[in-house]
Amino acid sequence: MPTGRRACQATGRLLFYLTIMDATAQDLEANSTATLSLFEGQLAGACTGVDPEDPTCAKISITGRLEPVPEAGLEEAQQLLFARHPQMADWPAGHAFRIYELHMATARLLDWYGGAHDISPADYFAADLAPGSAALSRGGLASRAGLAADS
Repeated sequence: MPTGRRACQATGRLLFYLTIMDATAQDLEANSTATLSLFEGQLAGACTGVDPEDPTCAKISITGRLEPVPEAGLEEAQQLLFARHPQMADWPAGHAFRIYELHMATARLLDWYGGAHDISPADYFAADLAPGSAALSRGGLASRAGLAADS
């Protein structure tokens, strides 16, 4: 489950709690390249009256390296992850869960007709997600990422 919130303060970091007992973590040992795809249609009340396959029902794929968080950053990552998902702190210790972070190389956003937008890590982390900001206004995810709808 991606996360990155501390007291509703978004950081944009994509953290996951994985066990080596799962095939995903096993695959990452051989090749850390991964893609996280999110779909606006998964949100309650989103894409109402629109076919989920319509380009106006936004989709984003974030690709990068999904790697274990190093010891030096583990405390902060654990605070972020457990603040958002407190039940994870009680998951079985014997399952050897580890915190992983997706280090974004690129993101591709499709939120309108005319093709996908490429979003750089710099633009992704620069987005202002404060309540009431222009980045959160309706107009597709590209406007939330600071991209013009026609760029």
